[in-house]
Amino acid sequence: SSGINAEYGGLALAPPLLVLVAATSLYCIILIMQCADRLGQRHKVENLGYGDVVELAFKDYFYNDGRIGRRAVDSFLILTQLGFCSIYYIVISENIKTVVENYNPDFVIDLKVYIVIVLVFIMLSSFIWSIKALAKLSMMGNVSIFTGIILVIVYVLINMDWTEDTSNMLVGRAGNMPIFFGMAIYSYEGIGLVLPL
Repeated sequence: SSGINAEYGGLALAPPLLVLVAATSLYCIILIMQCADRLGQRHKVENLGYGDVVELAFKDYFYNDGRIGRRAVDSFLILTQLGFCSIYYIVISENIKTVVENYNPDFVIDLKVYIVIVLVFIMLSSFIWSIKALAKLSMMGNVSIFTGIILVIVYVLINMDWTEDTSNMLVGRAGNMPIFFGMAIYSYEGIGLVLPL
C-alpha cells in the first residue's frame, strides 16, 4: 500500500503523514496496554484481550456487566480482520494470476480459482499455533519487504523523468486525502494483535 499512499498523498507529503499515522497508532497501543495493565491489577486478572479490557472498563465506569462493550469490540475486531484478510486474498491472487499469465499466456484461469487456491494455503497456515514456529518465516518476510521497498525506491529514482514538471506529484490533491488516510490506517492493521500477543 506504500505506492498507493505515495500516489494519493504525494511524494513529499506521504512519508511525514505516514509517520504521523504510525505515531498516533503507537500512542493508542500504549494507551490500551496501560488500560489493560491497570484494569488487570485492579481486578487481579492477567492476559487481558480487547474484549476483556472493555468489559472491565464498563463494569468500573458505567456500572453494568460490560458484556455489550465486549461484544461490540469483538465484533468490530472480527469485521476489521475479515476485511483486511479479504483484501489480502484478492491482492495475492491477482499477483499470482499476473505472474502465471505473463510467463504462460495460454494458461488462463478465473481469478476466483486463484483465490480458492490461496485460501487453502492460508487456512493451512492458520493451524500453526506457535508463534516461535513462525519466527524465521516472519524474519524472511520482513527482509523481503525491506528489500522490495529499497528496490522500488532505487527503480523509481533511476527511471524517473526528472525533466518533466513533478510539482503535482509532491503533494497529493485534497480530494485524495481520505483515500490516503484509509490506506495508511490499513497499513497498520496489525494493531488488533497487540493485546493477544
